[in-house]
Amino acid sequence: MLRTRSVRVLGAGSLKISLLLCAYNEEQTIEETLRSILSQTVKPDEVIVVNDGSTDRTAEILRKFENECTVVHLRKNTGNKAKAQMIGLRYATGNLVAFTDADTRLDPKFLENGLPYFLDPLVGGVSGHVLSEKRNWLTSVRQIQYTVWQSLYKRGMSELDSIMVIPGAAGIVRRELFSASFDTVTEDMDMTLRISELGYKIVYAPDAKAYTNDPTDLDSYVRQTTRWYAGYFQNIKKHFRFVPIRMKVQMVIPFLETFPTLGGWLMLVAALLCSMNPIPVSVFVFNVIAIESFVMYGVMRFSRRDLLAQIPAYFFVRIIDTCVWLKCLINELILGKRELRWLRADRSLSL
Repeated sequence: MLRTRSVRVLGAGSLKISLLLCAYNEEQTIEETLRSILSQTVKPDEVIVVNDGSTDRTAEILRKFENECTVVHLRKNTGNKAKAQMIGLRYATGNLVAFTDADTRLDPKFLENGLPYFLDPLVGGVSGHVLSEKRNWLTSVRQIQYTVWQSLYKRGMSELDSIMVIPGAAGIVRRELFSASFDTVTEDMDMTLRISELGYKIVYAPDAKAYTNDPTDLDSYVRQTTRWYAGYFQNIKKHFRFVPIRMKVQMVIPFLETFPTLGGWLMLVAALLCSMNPIPVSVFVFNVIAIESFVMYGVMRFSRRDLLAQIPAYFFVRIIDTCVWLKCLINELILGKRELRWLRADRSLSL
């Protein structure tokens, strides 16, 4: 891969990088996030920070960075990250817009490893690789999920040009393609699908890493997962007719996975209570072996030995995920009860 300094040269000096960050009550993490942005091996040309009506010490902390960043203070919280992003975008002058979350720490080479893909004029966006900061058993489970989703699914999606989400914690897009709409609760998926509809490619950059602070308690985890799944169904309704066939197939795959998974769990419970039918037991054992393989990959690739002990918890949380998925499916697609509130997940960094 060509390095980022080559992008600067071959782009005839035309590449200017804006980094956009929105924050609401992020006093625990905003300083670390900004220091990780300002410590990039390839510096962004400008950093725009939108303080979205924070009521904690976020504004006070941001004053330390006013000489290095453009800080926009909103008097009232918008209640929707997309609205804050579009306000911040007014101040962006770059050809490329990188973005992350205010609870996320960027790897020093995030920009260096993500920018070279834009040498291809057909690339509209780059999806980075998200990792969960190690806090407790639940963040370890989230990291197992990230390992499966990204190391397997997203790599495959990238090869098939069918990536559905550039994560809000780790993304770069062309300035003219950045458009965060307000009618879904997953603005990152919405924007990604729109870029695909316009005929651009979305690529996966596994070495453009970002470390995020995921929920550490089940209540916050369910709120975060509810927002993700509700947004997924909202975007299916909004974009399914317009995306290429390969994306339609990708949108349908979760349906093909979830219902057999639910049936498998029910069969397993029945087998354990009754006659121990070997088929569901065998399927479950195969599932465990497959997850163990990804856990071992995560242990070796990211030095996360904590993942090994959380394989049983992963399957417990998977049941919760399935229930939340079904609830969102019923509310969003059948009952028409749209969830447009930004369900904020609380995080504890002291564990």
